[in-house]
Amino acid sequence: MTKEPVYVALGSNLGDRAAHLAYARARLAALPGTQVLRTSSVEETAPLGPVPQGPYLNQMSGTSSWASCTPSRWRGGASGASAGVRAPSISTSCVTARARRPGPIYCCRTPSSSTATSGCARSPSWTPPPPPPVADAPKPVTVATLLKMKEQGERIVVLTCYDALFARLLDAAGVDVLLVGDSVNQILAGAETTLSATLEQMIYHTKIVRRGSQRALVVCDMPFLSYQVSREEAIRNCGRVLAETGCHAVKLEGGQPMVETVRALVDVGIPVMGHLGLTPQSVHALGGYRIQGRDAETAERLKRDATALEAAGAFAIVLELVPAPLASQISKGLTIPTIGIGAGPACDGQVLALPDMLGLNEQFAAKFVKRYAALAADVREAVELYAAEVREGRYPGPEHSFPK
Repeated sequence: MTKEPVYVALGSNLGDRAAHLAYARARLAALPGTQVLRTSSVEETAPLGPVPQGPYLNQMSGTSSWASCTPSRWRGGASGASAGVRAPSISTSCVTARARRPGPIYCCRTPSSSTATSGCARSPSWTPPPPPPVADAPKPVTVATLLKMKEQGERIVVLTCYDALFARLLDAAGVDVLLVGDSVNQILAGAETTLSATLEQMIYHTKIVRRGSQRALVVCDMPFLSYQVSREEAIRNCGRVLAETGCHAVKLEGGQPMVETVRALVDVGIPVMGHLGLTPQSVHALGGYRIQGRDAETAERLKRDATALEAAGAFAIVLELVPAPLASQISKGLTIPTIGIGAGPACDGQVLALPDMLGLNEQFAAKFVKRYAALAADVREAVELYAAEVREGRYPGPEHSFPK
């Protein structure tokens, strides 16, 4: 008995398609007498036939296997890909090197769908394993979810986000809350402060973040003077944000002066996240970006503000640049979660500006920022390499060009 080269086509169009392919590769590698030599890249293809169904992820595996499977008549092409109507399935088909011409072939012992033409017959001695369970879609995070997380002592993960691309990445990574901060005005637009951020600007960025997210709670940071002028204007602007962007909540800065506005918004069904401590829209009144609550009077005021915001119906409060012991006292005194940024580890959750924690924003450094990557350096390196290859005529190469 000799080993034969066997080429196995894998395909899935149900549930987590990539996970199904990985499962099939693992099962293939575990077959007795089978060695996986190489695998192709994963390609997405449209289904064939009249049955409505989703697109397939496909991959080829080249293996070496003992030629001990049941022979069958040649019905497929040289690729071993399935033909005919493709029903939703996780299917495999296979051919040996002999299948490059009509004649007998050997089918390796891998699953094939009974409803799809696979190009090979099943071995009668093989029973296909059950497919891996399809994971349920993650439940969306809601205001009620955050309150329950506080109650159960689960930490809340929050990051700022400004576009659909990063929204998809953060959502897939399990971030609980995507805060579309008015910091976009500084980080992406290059302004000195957040004060010149506009309502239209925040609506645009919130809309595209919401477009890229499925699970995370999306919160829009209301810009300066969009809610401070009057309660009526606050309701109008915050309502417009929810209606036009599809976001789930808004964030307002301020304590006692904003309590009635928060109550009015909550009364008409607009969820509100508060913001105390360093409130960037009041940077000039505060004398700069300084820690708040170091003196007893300010600390007591912040405690009263937090209690008042909770009583007004806020579902969470951001605490920014507050001494850790004070933030701990405030957090323990509330039934709603606190989200800290420069406020120590006792808050119920933490938030950072995404470009800061990724090391993309080299213009900003602060004690409370931990850089989890150095992407600015990676970007420069990648762009320099691209530029060099373009100038030297090495890109695009034949593999990036179309012969016809």
